[in-house]
Amino acid sequence: MEMVKTEVLTARRLWICKARLAIPSYQRPYVWQPEDVEKFLQDIENAMKAARPHYFIGTLITTNTAATDAEPPCYELIDGQQRLTTLMLIFLAFVRVIESKEFVRVLESQKPDKGLTLLHGALKKFLYDPTMHDEPRLHFAIREQVRDLFRAWLAGEVEAGSGDAYVKDLSGGLKTAKDFLAGKKGPELCEFGNYLFSKVSWVNNIVPQGTDFNRLFTALNTSGVQLEASDIIKARLLELIPARRRMDYDAIWQACENMNGFFERNLRAVFPHAKWENCSYDELKTFDHKKFYLEGCSPDQTAAMTLSDIVARGGLSGTQDREPEKDDGEDENALTHATSILTFPQLLLHTLRIYRHQQGQKPDKDKDEDNGDIPSITPDRLNECFAGFLKECTTTSAEMGAEKARQFIECLWTVRHQFDQWVMKRVTDPQSGQSIMFRAQIRDTKTGKKRLSRTTPTADGWAGALEQLQTVRYFTGDHSAQYWLTPFLGRLAKGQWKDDRWVADWFPTDTHVLGLLERLDNRLSCVASDKQENGIHTQKAASFDLLSADLSGSGTPIYEAAENVIAALMQNKYPDITHYWFQKLEYILWKKARDGMVPNLSDRDMKDRFRRYRIVSRNSVEHVYPQTPRNLPRLNPKLLHCFGNLALLNPGENSAYGNQNFTDKRNEFFEKGRKTGRYDSLKLAWLFAITKNMEIDNSVGINERMEAMIQEHHEQMRVFFIEYYEAERP
Repeated sequence: MEMVKTEVLTARRLWICKARLAIPSYQRPYVWQPEDVEKFLQDIENAMKAARPHYFIGTLITTNTAATDAEPPCYELIDGQQRLTTLMLIFLAFVRVIESKEFVRVLESQKPDKGLTLLHGALKKFLYDPTMHDEPRLHFAIREQVRDLFRAWLAGEVEAGSGDAYVKDLSGGLKTAKDFLAGKKGPELCEFGNYLFSKVSWVNNIVPQGTDFNRLFTALNTSGVQLEASDIIKARLLELIPARRRMDYDAIWQACENMNGFFERNLRAVFPHAKWENCSYDELKTFDHKKFYLEGCSPDQTAAMTLSDIVARGGLSGTQDREPEKDDGEDENALTHATSILTFPQLLLHTLRIYRHQQGQKPDKDKDEDNGDIPSITPDRLNECFAGFLKECTTTSAEMGAEKARQFIECLWTVRHQFDQWVMKRVTDPQSGQSIMFRAQIRDTKTGKKRLSRTTPTADGWAGALEQLQTVRYFTGDHSAQYWLTPFLGRLAKGQWKDDRWVADWFPTDTHVLGLLERLDNRLSCVASDKQENGIHTQKAASFDLLSADLSGSGTPIYEAAENVIAALMQNKYPDITHYWFQKLEYILWKKARDGMVPNLSDRDMKDRFRRYRIVSRNSVEHVYPQTPRNLPRLNPKLLHCFGNLALLNPGENSAYGNQNFTDKRNEFFEKGRKTGRYDSLKLAWLFAITKNMEIDNSVGINERMEAMIQEHHEQMRVFFIEYYEAERP
């Protein structure tokens, strides 16, 4: 078995052994900022002045891709791109400074410095590939723009392209290094250059070719280095796409992976030279290669990007985490503090399900439980879930593999666009301190075009129906899966492949989308109650089926009739009633209040308190009539633990009510509502409304009156559920 080889390298050693350096396709862009480069240079200079025999820049992980041991090595950088690229920029800056007119003029006025002349010649040769003398020694596998830039710099040309989003950090690093070196006199520069060339060292760990990077990265992760499995998947897909187009698809991936930023703004950052003034928001639903390509490349001739930062980011921010300039009229608070409800790996998994369904993926006949879906929607199984798709891409023809890779990334674009437009983001409510949801809105501009308005919830604090219902799903489902998002985003991304491009054919309104989500939610709530059926999680199976199922029909056998589901709910007892049904009822009651139906209470501001209600995370079930009442008789256990006597609160609200008697709870509930402008629970408001004029004491017959009141509320809530589900029938 081949073992990992370890050696200590310097730039001088690379020159002697004629080693080449390659940045592979899966590496992310160069992201060091000027302050990082300056600190790096200052540290090296401090080590030189302290007469340290070496300045150690860390450990790199590479693989030697040379065809034979007899050939000069070609080290492909698995980890360490940022440091080694910075080192090459410094060498390039050294050459540029010596060749600058100002420096030449100074040298001409002094005695010739043979040492500096020799060093300049050696460094200039070092920067070139020893096997292809007109190419840089540092080779960027699929980033043609960067290769062109390095060629231009080596030829002494101006810093062409330095304003481009993909190379601006490289340009910034070079300028910082030039400024640092330009301030030194000839002897100082010569001393620093020699130290840089011969004494700056690193440990090069060379892993065998064919190493399973998944296993390697997993091993590194267990050592405390956080790696992204999505980078490996991106690498595999980009490798399939022809080099002239890779950069475009790498840019799409970058725009999609920053989940806390807004997709439109991400796109503006990675495609800064697109004609954005001619793009409406709806037109962004699908990728158009004629509109979105990088500067200096024609729509039919582009390249792409690279995996560094993957092992050691050293606290540096990648381009995927940077926000572009804030647009006028945007709420800075929302932009700063809003977070996505999904991670990028989760989005990839939902996209893969949607893509497979769009492609008419057939079930595997050897697997009884396979319906054409992926094995899981759990992010920690990301590589496993993509294994089948990647195998399909690599075992077919090169042309077909490239087409599949392109189509998947274009599908990712569309899914991410719909995600930003229709799925809520999370912010902290300044009033309660709780996590609440809001959704970006589409608005018309002065020019008549539509754009995404990234503002916080409406000024009056009212939430929309889409946010409320999505919050029900988000807080009561599997957080790692969020099954509802597959059919929701898949149906919104509906379109068809035409001439090898995904073409959108549905631009829904808010009313359409709310109706879609309500139907999907109702169907998922009627999935058979057992968690597993024939080895498959029923919510997962149902969510895949709902990508195309007739929402007006009965569907597959895993769905039950709503009447049966509600009947079972009303017969269940504490603690066997899931939190979903409490939150679903809050949505139903809030929607009724929005339409004007509220309980009969004398409070003149009650309607506003109902409509201002926000569904938030709640996980503590409260018995309204207490289980151990003080100075009051106990209730029949059948009614005590039924749905009519229960409410879902958060722990703080629950402990505040404590084990108070019914009257005290009711009074505190309404008093708190008057102070905060909203109620803790709409279900509680309906329940307390029944007893608004009723004294709950130890008088004769209190048991019967309380039981009748709870039974009345129980039946009323059942009717509301039935009415809601009946309303969707055609």
